[in-house]
Amino acid sequence: MQFAATVLFLITISTAAAEDACPSTEVVKFAGLYANPHLHPCQKDSAGFSLVPPMGYPTEPQVKAMCAAEACRALIKDTLALKPADCYLSFSGVKLNAHKMASTFREACDIDTDKEH
Repeated sequence: MQFAATVLFLITISTAAAEDACPSTEVVKFAGLYANPHLHPCQKDSAGFSLVPPMGYPTEPQVKAMCAAEACRALIKDTLALKPADCYLSFSGVKLNAHKMASTFREACDIDTDKEH
């Protein structure tokens, strides 16, 4: 099942066609999040934010809901540990900067990446 999810992820994701597009290594880095144990619990607590695949940047209420959910805080911390590059990925045609999104959550949720979860 995880293999199928990873294959689906790699098929539906493509790097953005721009000079600030992420290298393929960045795409592979995020593929591992599909097996993260915090993903599905966070998806339920995200106030409608689509994590898989992301359909855009989260709204302020969605960020607040995710900051309040322990599973989301753990998932955000795991994402930050990947050290997302400041570049753009295209998820099913939606161009997103993973570094920007992760940094937004780090600041909004006051997540300390030096502590274990």
